[in-house]
Amino acid sequence: MNIQDIPSIVFNHSDDFLSEFSIPMPKNENEYYALIKKANNGNVDANWMLAVIQQTEGYRQEASERYKLSISRNDKYKLRSMVNLGFIFEDENKYSDARELFELAGKSGYFEGYRTIGTNYLNGIGVNQDFNKAKEYFNKGSQIGCHECTFLINNWSDVIKLKKSE
Repeated sequence: MNIQDIPSIVFNHSDDFLSEFSIPMPKNENEYYALIKKANNGNVDANWMLAVIQQTEGYRQEASERYKLSISRNDKYKLRSMVNLGFIFEDENKYSDARELFELAGKSGYFEGYRTIGTNYLNGIGVNQDFNKAKEYFNKGSQIGCHECTFLINNWSDVIKLKKSE
């Protein structure tokens, strides 16, 4: 791997970027290679961090492989990996594949899946715009802890007015 193959965010990121991990965000070439080695040796935090770095920089194929690994291992990032892989699928116009992952994440208790489906129906992303379906999915998300979903449901008439005025 050449230095030009290393995502630029490794060299230029805010101090709090991915700071919640047990391992530090790499700041140089050697630290990035060490992260790859940890990920390849089964460290789930390193695998997730590497996937997020790759997705952030547009390395979709590499990020997809990391997310799929997380899902197949059923690790602690599985549900977030489903949603992030779904976003990659949306970028590739694979909306039904994305929807399947979002739905599964939501059914598994990760509200981001339902929130994303609701947002897609609200905005007509990959589906026909459907306010009733949007509300249905925001309700599902709200029931499992999505505060944004609850806010939208509680202000639904204003949300619809705003969407219709766009």
